[in-house]
Amino acid sequence: MNVVINLLLFLLPILSSLLIAQASNPLSSYQPLQAIDGAALYKKELTNGNEAYLQVIDLRKMQIDQITGEVDNMGLNEGKYYKGEGGHYSPFFKNKLFSEVTDEYKKLYANNVFSMINCSFFEQYQSSTQLSFPIKLNGVVISGGNSPYGPIKQPKDKYYSNIHLKALVWNSKQAYITDYNQVSGSPLNQNAVKNA
Repeated sequence: MNVVINLLLFLLPILSSLLIAQASNPLSSYQPLQAIDGAALYKKELTNGNEAYLQVIDLRKMQIDQITGEVDNMGLNEGKYYKGEGGHYSPFFKNKLFSEVTDEYKKLYANNVFSMINCSFFEQYQSSTQLSFPIKLNGVVISGGNSPYGPIKQPKDKYYSNIHLKALVWNSKQAYITDYNQVSGSPLNQNAVKNA
């Protein structure tokens, strides 16, 4: 009987740590779709019938690039989300077809591109459009954003007055999501932040 109790006392922490590790692993509920050295794409079926996707990258092995179309109009004083409303420009960028972006990246990286994601969204369906929210590219804030669907003085709907914005910040060593302050421009206003 002592042997069984000792064996259980020995195995119980191991089994519980395995169960905890499985339960706390956020990827355990996702199905892997594609994986290479340095990046992986996962999918999860949600209870409401929708699907969620998760991309995991190792910044020691992969890099993140931002690409925009050519500036068509500077949108002077039209920025709404960087250092206050009207305090920054919000350029109109020429739209690019997916095939154009794909061709550009093939020229730059051959077949070494893992994925392309449209991380911005637009409310203006024209040949050139403003970005909805601010972005910083290689140390320069290139747009103050122009969306009417956010916490501005006169949003499209009062619901958006209480939205709290976040920023994705990255460099060659790390990526993180943090609070965004549209009055100060933080973290985009920080010299150490080159891309967000």
